[in-house]
Amino acid sequence: MASDPAARAEPEPPASPPEQDTSLAGPAAVQTAPSQPFVSETPQREPLGVANRPMKLGTPALDVESLRTLLLPTEPLAAGAQSGVASETAKPIPADGRTETRGERPLPKAAASSGPGSSVKPDLAVNKPSPSNDKPASPADKPTARPDHRLEARSEAVPALSDVASRPSLLNEAASSAPDNVWTKPEALFAQLDGLIREPETRDWASNVEKLVRKLGPAMANGTPEALPLAAKLEQWCEQASQLAAELGARPGAAKLRRAVYSLDRRLAVWKPIVRAGGLKAEPSEAGDDDLGALETSVADVGALLADSPDGDGWRRFLGLDALAKLADNQAAVRNGQARAVARKVLDRIAQVAMTAQQRRFLGEGPLVSLCRELKRLSSEPVPFVEVVRHVEQFEQAGTLRDARVLAADCQRLLYSKASQKQAIGQGLEGYYRNANVRLVVAVELLNRFIPERAKEYGDVSDTVMGNQVYGRSLTATRVSLRFIPDPEKVHVALDVNGAVAASTHSVSGPATFYNDSQSIYRGWKEIEIGPEGMTIHPARVAVNNDLTLRGLSTDFDELPLIGLFAQEVARSQHEQKRCEMSSEVEQKIAARAQWQIDQEAETRLGTAAKRVRAAVLDPLAEMALGPAVVSAETTDRRLAMRLRLASDRQLGAHTPRPQAPADSAVSFQLHESALNNVFEQLGLDGATLTLPQLRERISKRLKRDDLFSGGTENDDVTISFAPQNALHVACRDGQVVLTLAVKRLAKPPYAWDDFQVRVFLRPRVQGRTAELVREEVIHLIGERLSTRSQIALRGVFSKTFSKQRPISVVPERIVNEPRLQDLVFTQVVIEDGWIGAALGAGRVARKTATPDEPAPHRD
Repeated sequence: MASDPAARAEPEPPASPPEQDTSLAGPAAVQTAPSQPFVSETPQREPLGVANRPMKLGTPALDVESLRTLLLPTEPLAAGAQSGVASETAKPIPADGRTETRGERPLPKAAASSGPGSSVKPDLAVNKPSPSNDKPASPADKPTARPDHRLEARSEAVPALSDVASRPSLLNEAASSAPDNVWTKPEALFAQLDGLIREPETRDWASNVEKLVRKLGPAMANGTPEALPLAAKLEQWCEQASQLAAELGARPGAAKLRRAVYSLDRRLAVWKPIVRAGGLKAEPSEAGDDDLGALETSVADVGALLADSPDGDGWRRFLGLDALAKLADNQAAVRNGQARAVARKVLDRIAQVAMTAQQRRFLGEGPLVSLCRELKRLSSEPVPFVEVVRHVEQFEQAGTLRDARVLAADCQRLLYSKASQKQAIGQGLEGYYRNANVRLVVAVELLNRFIPERAKEYGDVSDTVMGNQVYGRSLTATRVSLRFIPDPEKVHVALDVNGAVAASTHSVSGPATFYNDSQSIYRGWKEIEIGPEGMTIHPARVAVNNDLTLRGLSTDFDELPLIGLFAQEVARSQHEQKRCEMSSEVEQKIAARAQWQIDQEAETRLGTAAKRVRAAVLDPLAEMALGPAVVSAETTDRRLAMRLRLASDRQLGAHTPRPQAPADSAVSFQLHESALNNVFEQLGLDGATLTLPQLRERISKRLKRDDLFSGGTENDDVTISFAPQNALHVACRDGQVVLTLAVKRLAKPPYAWDDFQVRVFLRPRVQGRTAELVREEVIHLIGERLSTRSQIALRGVFSKTFSKQRPISVVPERIVNEPRLQDLVFTQVVIEDGWIGAALGAGRVARKTATPDEPAPHRD
């Protein structure tokens, strides 16, 4: 993850790349633009929402000291800025609100409902991993259960990934502190099963599953042959639970059962590959660890790419290519740890230095992808299976950001291991704990509302058909619509253009003048695909059917008796012989003109929309290294669904079941709290000291939203120093959004307060298409040194910041006032199990009950 998991002193700010691509600070003051970094052909393939054309890239700035640090592979990592280990004298701030203060008010137990006037919990939809996981997607709807834990979190310092690289003994120390039983029991899962055992309908199922799990643990620890059959039996019980949940219908036990099943399912995705690898005590060897041939090839390929670029030298210094080239010739570097240290430093620089979206995209193209892959392989180090299972259960039990960082680090180490058994474990973690945390479903009817109607077009005709000039007038009527093409793996849509052209023309051929009427009907379509690999835009295709009718003719001999009739008959006969050929040529001309117009209009409209999405969403996320990554996409004839992950390599995604939207929703959206927390972490607030105007400026700049804040406040003289970790955190559950702010010091002259947390409870308020988050209850202040007088003063400051009279609007005003949405209202608003779910549909009261919004929920 981008910030270290333990409390630490604020590091020196890294040298940043220029805000504009045309300027550069530092010794690499050249503009990095590899020749044709993005090459497009037909069909065009480009990252989601990214224009597929050459671009200039500013090299990330690199100061001399950073360069010296990079090129000295044997130098130990800086204790504060890179290791992430808290100083012994520093007093860590609790991550999510845990405090030893007596009399702390516990988190209020909200009603089960998260919508007004309802007490029914929403059903759960499975947020399934991608098909690459160890366990294939099952048709059964298997939600998961988030442990019923408090928001509070432990704050002990945990070694960061880079710290472990410089202190390998930490892993041994952690292993030695583990309990005698190498298998960490899944206490959170046992708690779920215990609740099901108390229910008559699920007692037998839960009892059998618990017995099997308790047998599997020791078998997996010892690597005995019975472990794999036990895992297979558990999978069978999971399948039986799906039928049992269907029989329970809408009863509360069904949701609990689905949660438990999915909770077991995601553990099996980790346990099974461990069993296949020989059990918890096994440590598969990784053949070829000292092979640096792939690194040498990648360095050479990147060097060749940068050779002809005016910014090549800047990128070479930033990536440390010279040091990596020397490393590739030193086979002993792997054994003595130099390779790991150099790779780690380069990767840390790529992850931590602020870059523009173009620079991030450049690093995700061509040979640079191979180079980063090799660096990740070299930087990865052994992680005992015992530790993986323990870290999974720590995260399941507590769910703190600290535990999330540790588990994400395990995932990366395993994924880039050379041992296939370890990769399988990493894939299980990737699929279930770095799952999609944003989901969007849109109905085709809604999108078609925003396609403007085309007015009829009158025009002059001046063309050449069969070598003869044609003149006249035409009338064109066109209807444009979107069509969804069923595709289980992509968003696949077609822009359909249906048109009719009526023309009245005349042409002269020799002594004869022909007067024609034509009726042409054409259908054009342009397909667009969006999937995990990016966007593909296909050329337009057009089919035309033309009916040409001779309305009349005249010749130069019409006034001559007999001869005029004979000339007209000859001309009519010749026209009839050539009518099919003329009609075919007219069809080709209409098709070519329609194809050109569709391509031009699609490029204009899509280009404009892509620029808006890129500027408002994709570029800010890319600059913060958050992707987004398309986890999966699906299209039916009525709906399209996209599942995205907003997370850096060092962060987790969602691992809990999302709420299901009503089946008749025009649009539904689900957002997991991990997406918000990942964004907050990448804002760089941990350990920062800012005035309120500076804080607003930083957030607006990072999110590229100048309109996010308006004007100043009476508290603009406040200076806030954030805690060194988890400065801003959000939790979504029990119908509330709980915002926690960890403060190291807050000063409002002439007063100052140290080491406290602010907790704000926000509940949704919905009316029509308006949705707001309104503060409820009083501001919670948590801190050991806060006197009653200090609490009153601070509560006055934050009560104005989070005023009940100024609710947070979550729907843009233009959507609220959009006339094409006037018949739609919020039909669902759910805040549950880490998710915020909302849906717009035909006008009725917003509800919390939900039904599936797609025929195949197992694809999620």
